[in-house]
Amino acid sequence: MFKCWVEKSPLAAIVHVRGDVDLLTASAFRTCVHTTASSDSNNGGMIVDLSELEYIDASGLLALDEGRRLCQQHRRELVLVAPPPHVERILEMLKLTELLPVLNSVEALSKHAQFNDEQLDKSVNETPQVVPGREPHGGRDPQERQANR
Repeated sequence: MFKCWVEKSPLAAIVHVRGDVDLLTASAFRTCVHTTASSDSNNGGMIVDLSELEYIDASGLLALDEGRRLCQQHRRELVLVAPPPHVERILEMLKLTELLPVLNSVEALSKHAQFNDEQLDKSVNETPQVVPGREPHGGRDPQERQANR
């Protein structure tokens, strides 16, 4: 069963998603992501916790990319946390891992220095920056994961 909710923390707004994000639920997911990314009360970045996500289709992936763009407009960063392996594989195939940092856990981010002070300015033409504590899911970079397949 789909559920999406937001938890505020001093570090960032954390969007939790559970269940399937598909054609039936994508509208609610998009609203949650857009509202959080655009919120003036959100001084930090935005974390999307995917640890309880079971399925995501193109409409859900589009909502994540739209959230990334909204965060950039507000000079914030959107970070994905703990995607299941099958979801991470989709993110990699679509090259979204080059645009969005992917972490193993929220705790991995909290070990990092101030989230606000380390905004990454990423564009489609830029090479992604590697920041300690922001290793891709599984602790390996995308080329290493590809070589191990």
